[in-house]
Amino acid sequence: MKYLYILLFSSLFISSVSSQDNLFWVEGSGFWNNPAHWSLESGGPPASIVPGEASSVIFDENSFAGISDSVYTLATVKIKFILL
Repeated sequence: MKYLYILLFSSLFISSVSSQDNLFWVEGSGFWNNPAHWSLESGGPPASIVPGEASSVIFDENSFAGISDSVYTLATVKIKFILL
């Protein structure tokens, strides 16, 4: 039984790490490092994570409410890929 719990926890951890490969910007204007602006799905709820060097980030029709919305950063950002 102990083995089953360890296996289950391991697979949950692995799936949550791999699901962070693609992150979608949501909720309009804001700062890059604010985890409330990153989701695991287009237009989805915030995932409370910030992209890292292995992340691909996606800005799509669900990212912004208007043409004046912007993403701000105060530091260098390193990511794997960006899709606009």
